[in-house]
Amino acid sequence: MLDYNRVLYDGPWIVADHVLNVRKWQPRFDPDEAAIDRAVIWVQIPKLYREYYDHSILFRVAKRVGHPIKVNEVTLRATRVKYARVCVEASRASEEL
Repeated sequence: MLDYNRVLYDGPWIVADHVLNVRKWQPRFDPDEAAIDRAVIWVQIPKLYREYYDHSILFRVAKRVGHPIKVNEVTLRATRVKYARVCVEASRASEEL
């Protein structure tokens, strides 16, 4: 399960200078017909005060972009406070926010 989650959520993955879109398997998947309607992305939140480097606060902020998945470990340790990083699943519907 750890490997499964790592592959799905720890990207973006780059292979031969191309971004690899990884998604859960679907029966009868046809790559010629598939549309990219969502993506897992890392969102950077700059100029955030150190006291806001809290998991629940960062998830509330990240919900403005999409569905929060996880907070970067370096962000949670607050060892680099130039920006916070949160992994978010964003969809086309999120673009309308």
